Amino acid sequence: MSSQKADKCGGQPFTIESGAAGPTSAFLRAWWLNRAIVRDLGGDSPQRRDEAIETFVAQGEHAAPALCRALRGSPTAACAAALGLSRLGRETGVQTVLLRCYDEEWLSTPQARRSMLDALRMLPHESIGLAVEVGLTSACAERHLQPCFDRLTLSLSALRLLLVYGISSPLLWWERGLFFGRSLLQKLRNNPFAGLAHGLTDHIRAAALKGILAQYPDESFAVLARSLQSGDISVMRTAVSGLCKIQDSHALPLLEPIAFASNHPLALDARRAIERIAGSEAESLILVRGSRADANVTIPDDLVRPAGNFPGEDTDALMRSAELPSALPERPRA
Repeated sequence: MSSQKADKCGGQPFTIESGAAGPTSAFLRAWWLNRAIVRDLGGDSPQRRDEAIETFVAQGEHAAPALCRALRGSPTAACAAALGLSRLGRETGVQTVLLRCYDEEWLSTPQARRSMLDALRMLPHESIGLAVEVGLTSACAERHLQPCFDRLTLSLSALRLLLVYGISSPLLWWERGLFFGRSLLQKLRNNPFAGLAHGLTDHIRAAALKGILAQYPDESFAVLARSLQSGDISVMRTAVSGLCKIQDSHALPLLEPIAFASNHPLALDARRAIERIAGSEAESLILVRGSRADANVTIPDDLVRPAGNFPGEDTDALMRSAELPSALPERPRA
């Protein structure tokens, strides 16, 4: 029994015989078998899905084209194909899925969130962490906005998935995102739309901060204190936000130099953080502080300075005018 079909490439008819064992029939049988296995990748049966992955992995590099095509399938099939590619030593499959997850907003709808998470948790944990590093490192080397944006998107998607993956991730992965500031995108400094990429780094640091606070609460203060010493203002701003959230009083000495520095871009943020941390004592901390003399500035007569500068005066009053008038002026009479 045979049937005639037209070849799509040359237009010549060829014969498919059910009992033939020639090269054409062997190729078609392999093609049909792979197609059935690909269907199992996106099926509802976990057992058949695992068997399909094992079959592809056993084929080695010959299975890579079929797995790459499966990356464009359903989320379940794409994640299973990415797992198979990862086991073959190809991490591009996991990275492709992470980009799809971000672009198609797989985790944005509560209805599909659970099924999407079940699929995404098939991705190897180490591969997701590697995607964070690959994205951030390659973004720094990009001179054009769109490739840089794609690399940053990859890292952001990976960090967001690590937040809901279900197991703790190494602290180093979160620190990598927390310390990634705007200044690292040096090759975009002349691009008029560089602000789009800079805004994405803000989201990356915010996701990293959430991961640190959620998975490493005991180490969070030390990490934030180090990031506050960064020379990148964007990293410092994230650190101030984090210190404000944990409300540790040990952060007050770190925040006060920033809050009361003249013309510091984070002065207002630091003052708000102090208010949040200090609570009811915040008003006195902000309104009463020591004066620092400047050699280039003439000290006015009414400068507020410590009462102890005047021997014999009542030191119970904390602050008073540097020079007290000999007599108070009379009140004008009506």
